[in-house]
Amino acid sequence: MLYPILDHDDFQKSRKALMATSAFMIILSELQFVGSEISIDGVKLTLDKNVIVGFATVFLLYFVYVFMLRMLEFSFATRIETLKGNLEKLQKDYEEARSDAVQAQTLYDSKHEMEHFISFEEFARRHAQETEQLSERVRLVKLSAYTTIDVLFPLLLAMLAFWKAGSLWAAFGFLF
Repeated sequence: MLYPILDHDDFQKSRKALMATSAFMIILSELQFVGSEISIDGVKLTLDKNVIVGFATVFLLYFVYVFMLRMLEFSFATRIETLKGNLEKLQKDYEEARSDAVQAQTLYDSKHEMEHFISFEEFARRHAQETEQLSERVRLVKLSAYTTIDVLFPLLLAMLAFWKAGSLWAAFGFLF
């Protein structure tokens, strides 16, 4: 049942696992334990909230670590794909410009016709420049959304979980 929540094979899954573990830690920090024993068919189990918080903190630390690695992996993979796409677009644009220049030289007989082609090229260049500026703005909005929603929010939730549960000391107590 917990496997889909705690699966961390990629960035999105590791974000989900970090957020689920953080939420569990925040809820755990607010629980009030009345008594320390649970009896199941005559077998008595003793619970210590510090041990449970410490155990959960170990998982939280692990998921923070995995999340950071997956975030870097995702960021580099996305950047590489963007650079590849930009290179392919640049090669295509270069080939089209070269082809257009060759075609213009062979098609236009007069200087007047050639000047018309050059003014169209100026329009196309400006249009491409404006499109590039708009694309850059969209990229910045996407980057801001990614940073705040996909990265900062899970990390802030994890920090809140550490703070609310006093979990760092509980983890040391649990481990040592």
